[in-house]
Amino acid sequence: MGYLEDRGINTQVCQARILAILEGEVPSGLLPEPSDVWAMASRENAHYQALQMKPLFTRPSPQSYQLDREQRQRFLDYWQYVTRHSHQTLAEPSILELGVTI
Repeated sequence: MGYLEDRGINTQVCQARILAILEGEVPSGLLPEPSDVWAMASRENAHYQALQMKPLFTRPSPQSYQLDREQRQRFLDYWQYVTRHSHQTLAEPSILELGVTI
């Protein structure tokens, strides 16, 4: 978390999400869901198949995570493929709090 904070990322608002990603949970919507109409075609995509080969991070010790460089490149290739027509920047995570105020 310290490394991310040093890079200007507000880890307080997304710490649980960051830890989930480090543990191998893929954010919803990033990869096709089994119930998705396009899931079968998406699963045949080479980028998608490569991402399913192994996790993005390994855990060499209880206090650290290590990025798999090959898997990182696969993810970047996939991300470029998915966002090739996007113009949105992703500098700060979007925070949405749902609740009822009385």
